[in-house]
Amino acid sequence: MTRETRPELFGAPSTAMVPAAGAAPGAIPAGPAVVKTWTANGWPFAMTSDGKIHTVTKSGVRKSWKPYKSVVLGKKVNSSMAKRAVRKLQSIVQLGKDIEKLGGTRVVYRKKK
Repeated sequence: MTRETRPELFGAPSTAMVPAAGAAPGAIPAGPAVVKTWTANGWPFAMTSDGKIHTVTKSGVRKSWKPYKSVVLGKKVNSSMAKRAVRKLQSIVQLGKDIEKLGGTRVVYRKKK
């Protein structure tokens, strides 16, 4: 099973003539283009231009997800990576505040003398 033999499983427009909202009758809605395909352990995968990965389960159900992108700061930090790191740290701080509102962590903060 590959993209060439079963394109409908990898997000390609289906042959069903279902009009999109506001489109002319018979128009096929366009989706993100497949930019990469590969096989792992004999199972097909595809990545689309929006960054999602698509595959098909053994039962034939389509699955798609967007992989987690971790924040890595290397030797040469550019502004976009620094902004991502700041946003991630801010979300972690907010998560800690939300946990303390729910019942606290029973951690006693003491100042050093």
